[in-house]
Amino acid sequence: MSASGIAVFDKTLQTTNIWLDDLMADEVPDRQLAWHVPGAVLHTLRRSDQ
Repeated sequence: MSASGIAVFDKTLQTTNIWLDDLMADEVPDRQLAWHVPGAVLHTLRRSDQ
C-alpha cells in the first residue's frame, strides 16, 4: 500500500525525500535545514527576476 494512495503524490514524496537525503549526505547535516535549502534557492531565483 502506498503512503497516500495517490500514485503521483507518492512519487513526488519519494523524489523529495531522495533530494533531501542527497543534501544531507553532501552538505546539510540536519533534515529540517535541508528542507529549507530548496525554498531558499527558489526564493533567490524569484528575486533575481525582479
